[in-house]
Amino acid sequence: MSQLRDAGVLLHPTSLPPTRDSPLIGDLGAGAHAFIDWLASAGFSAWQMLPIGPVGAGNSPYCSTSSFAIEPMLVALDDLEAIPSSTVDWDQARLLKEERLRSMFAQTDLTCDEDFIEFASVNAHWLPDYCAWVCENDQAFHTYVQFLLHTQFKALRAHATARGIRLIGDLPIFVGLESADVATRPELFRLDEAGQPTVVTGVPPDEFAKDGQLWGHPHYDWAVHQEEDFAWWHNRVSTALQRFDALRIDHFIGFVHAFEVDASESNARNGKWQTTPGRELLTALQASLGPLPFIAEDLGTLTQDVLDLRREFHFPGMAVLQWSVLEATPPKIPIDTVVYPGTHDNNTAVGWWETLNENERAIAQERIGAKPAEGLIAFALECPAQTAIIQAQDLLALGSEARMNRPGIATGNWQWRLEPGELNAEVASRFQDLLRDTNPSTTKSNQRLRQ
Repeated sequence: MSQLRDAGVLLHPTSLPPTRDSPLIGDLGAGAHAFIDWLASAGFSAWQMLPIGPVGAGNSPYCSTSSFAIEPMLVALDDLEAIPSSTVDWDQARLLKEERLRSMFAQTDLTCDEDFIEFASVNAHWLPDYCAWVCENDQAFHTYVQFLLHTQFKALRAHATARGIRLIGDLPIFVGLESADVATRPELFRLDEAGQPTVVTGVPPDEFAKDGQLWGHPHYDWAVHQEEDFAWWHNRVSTALQRFDALRIDHFIGFVHAFEVDASESNARNGKWQTTPGRELLTALQASLGPLPFIAEDLGTLTQDVLDLRREFHFPGMAVLQWSVLEATPPKIPIDTVVYPGTHDNNTAVGWWETLNENERAIAQERIGAKPAEGLIAFALECPAQTAIIQAQDLLALGSEARMNRPGIATGNWQWRLEPGELNAEVASRFQDLLRDTNPSTTKSNQRLRQ
């Protein structure tokens, strides 16, 4: 990450606005390239996405079925001839895109395509296993789809680089049970003889969840990973860094200790923390890949050993202003931080404001003013943090109807899309001025945020 504070926008590709070529779901095509152009015109320098792996239950990008593959619905195709949808229509997108992809595949011969041959060779450590896991009798088709996605993402990153935009990805620390990773490398996970987890992931009870949170991912068998010198992790991170300039590491705390719950439990009350070899893992990754461009999602119960590990490897941490701005004293945001008004798991700034009680709103108004989106964004841009990342919804001051995810609610998430023309030249000009006026190299930072 840069040493001077810069700014980016949080927007998953599926949330790009409907176009003729992407009527049902945002993808890696012209809309994504146009968004990069808009970011550059507005003075932003980064685009942060959610995980781009094949989605699992509830169409959640955080329940991916592969740590290596790309979600097939992100493939861009010409003119799908469908009525544009104001929200992501996963079912219809799958129906129409798979039909078109199979037609294209039937007319394509890749046996002598040098780019395809190189792609298959470089990704041989995961590609055959993943494609066989999806469908044993249809491996060639799924290999073709992943090649298209690889080609399109490579072009997208090249365009971003040319426009001065860094792409930031998201790497969940755990993987789902119903995934190609667990199915093809079961020895890397703590499973019983039937292939079921002996312990699962979660977090202990707190003020927000009296029973804790039971995520249900299988835990890693860290001894096996260590015996292999973390080869699976090397391949996973290396693949991600072929696509992104930096990676947000979801639940970075898990590199110090992870909360284990017996698989027979119905909630997370009886779990326990167990240490993990995160330092050894990060040391091995750094030795093979060089300095790691990670953002450590270190939210939650932050212990000193988590902070020490993050700083040892020079990773910036995270701060979410919707939480910290209500603290008893004004928040102090250190420079080694990526600051967010809110993330995909939060309400929009306007929606958050509407949920505050009278006392909370008074505290918030004193610190950010009476316009929540404008105030939180200004707070983020004026504070000393090296990077500020703003949800696209907050750029437009949208309400709760534009929320991306509601944790703990299984349906209705991951469907929000921009409307055509919402991020226009007028909005770009407004943020270009704001970014210039709040740049620490051109103006004095707001002292109320440094006290």
